Amino acid sequence: ETHLRKYQGLDLASATYVDYYYKKYAIKIKQKNIPLIPAYLCHNTSKFTTDHVPVIHIVPELVNILPMPRDLLCMSPYRSSFLTSLEIVIRISHVESWLRRCAQRVALYMPTVSRVSHNDSPPSSSPSTARSGQHHTGRDSLADFLSDALCHHSQCVENDYQRLEFVGDTVLGFYTAINLFSRNASLHWNIDDLGQISAHAVKNSSIFNAALKAGVPNFIFTRDATKWQSAYSQVRENFIFHPVFEISDKTISDTVEALLGAIHLGSENKEEACYMCIGLLNELDLPLRQGLLIEDDSELQRKNHLPWFTARGACIQEDGYPFKIDRKWLDEIANIGTIIYVAEDVASVLKTGREALFRILAAHNFSERDIHPNAKKQEILLYCALFDDSLSDDDQSSVTYSSLGDTGNSIARSEDSDVSNRRGEEAVGLVRVALVRDTLSMVGNAALMLCLAEECFERYPNATAGDLHLLKTCTLSNDVLAYLMVKTGISESLYDKRAIATTSFCLHMKESDCLGEEVWRGRGGWIVPGGLEEYHRRCEAVGKSEQKAPKYAGLACGKLVGFQKKLPSALTSDLVFSMKAICGALVLSFGQKRAWKNFLLPLFEELLLIEPAELIRMEKCRTYIGNEQTEQNRTND
Repeated sequence: ETHLRKYQGLDLASATYVDYYYKKYAIKIKQKNIPLIPAYLCHNTSKFTTDHVPVIHIVPELVNILPMPRDLLCMSPYRSSFLTSLEIVIRISHVESWLRRCAQRVALYMPTVSRVSHNDSPPSSSPSTARSGQHHTGRDSLADFLSDALCHHSQCVENDYQRLEFVGDTVLGFYTAINLFSRNASLHWNIDDLGQISAHAVKNSSIFNAALKAGVPNFIFTRDATKWQSAYSQVRENFIFHPVFEISDKTISDTVEALLGAIHLGSENKEEACYMCIGLLNELDLPLRQGLLIEDDSELQRKNHLPWFTARGACIQEDGYPFKIDRKWLDEIANIGTIIYVAEDVASVLKTGREALFRILAAHNFSERDIHPNAKKQEILLYCALFDDSLSDDDQSSVTYSSLGDTGNSIARSEDSDVSNRRGEEAVGLVRVALVRDTLSMVGNAALMLCLAEECFERYPNATAGDLHLLKTCTLSNDVLAYLMVKTGISESLYDKRAIATTSFCLHMKESDCLGEEVWRGRGGWIVPGGLEEYHRRCEAVGKSEQKAPKYAGLACGKLVGFQKKLPSALTSDLVFSMKAICGALVLSFGQKRAWKNFLLPLFEELLLIEPAELIRMEKCRTYIGNEQTEQNRTND
């Protein structure tokens, strides 16, 4: 009042409401002849009277008066106890509807699976109120997952969204890999190029900038900042104070990944979940069009307003990648098949290797019904995955010049014959087979990450995000993947099965197996206390009662037993690359879900039986690693 009298020249004794609102709030009241509305502040609806209650006069054009049923009026004293949860439900419903609209736009240009419903109404399943501190099971609805992905607890050390972010990070990597696969039908990029483009797209700064443009921060809320209060109690001077909370750039990028994880895990309709993920990624429009992308392709995409995700399918479901409607890849696979079949000695070795691979998979719950009807494309993809020759002109190359033909002969003899230096139209002959293998390895790496993250999330609902990261790191380390390749016999199906690095790794593996078996005998037949009895109990718990005994005695916490550090990459990199290429071929042939369930999960099942808490204890005490003197003797030798 002093401010109004001194600086605005307003005499409150004679001022009208028109003058008052204009001087204090800079609001011009247009309807000056309409009388003010008297209002009373109600504290107790059951005993309310206007006696001795101060009246408040409200300007009609500044408020909206709504009819209020008596029951709702009686509930108003309890508004602080339910309006926060109601607001969260409404927020989540809006986000879910937005995601469904994104999915519908994807369905218009991706004809590979059945269309999603074009109903823009709220989801049929009633969204439950947000839960606090609970982890997930397969019974949770999409609304529950979205609530945990978007709700942040500023006072909590471990948030629900961090577990979803663990899965969402791999979902983002997988869709990015499939997208790059579809764009690389010309084989213009080798494995280094693909890694560089992917890394640039999924780094935190790129996700953060894309999230700002798509408006994702508007979806985020925190329970600490959504405690409901009446706006009238918030008026201070000229401002209305609303709850405000700060979110870091990394938290926003993590929330995008958590949102992808929530969609992937929470939607009952997996086809619709694929569309939602693709729709969200199209809205984000991550920077794939920078750096090494072909200029003509980028320009064409910009002019035609093509979506970010250009693949003809997500490759999640059982049918694998829809090569039939991707003409570029269909022609390239036919070309690759011709190259392989012309080199008869190469084709013969690869055919024998493919048959050996399926025999190994048959020993791990594989059956003839799992053969894809499009067997020819599957065959060519697996041939590329198994072709592990370097194609260099040194003596280590196992491909003879005669097997390459005239064109291959000139390539093999040239000084610049390394695969990394020849790409696109420059690459001919078996060099193109090696480039396809690069792309398969990228897809396989992303698929392994996604499959294992999803499996760990569902298998260990009480594990923290840090525990899940530890389990994934220990299961997919280079030493472990190389060990699985050799231990299961998959390395025998490779083209260059007698590589020097593979032979050297076998020697280390046998040494670790001997040390590990000695440790197991002292623990009753397995690394975990309880021995074989505990192993069989855990197998039955996951429906694998047919497993008789554990086999991977030489592994412990992501390393070989007896080794304090991981092996040199020269010993494991080729085996790991081949493992990922094989996984990529299987995923593109059968789809991510089916490839994991029928082919890959049986290989990792024994490792996943060890709980994250046990891995942490093992890592701390390190008594399981084996004789430390062995490491010292090896170093001295």
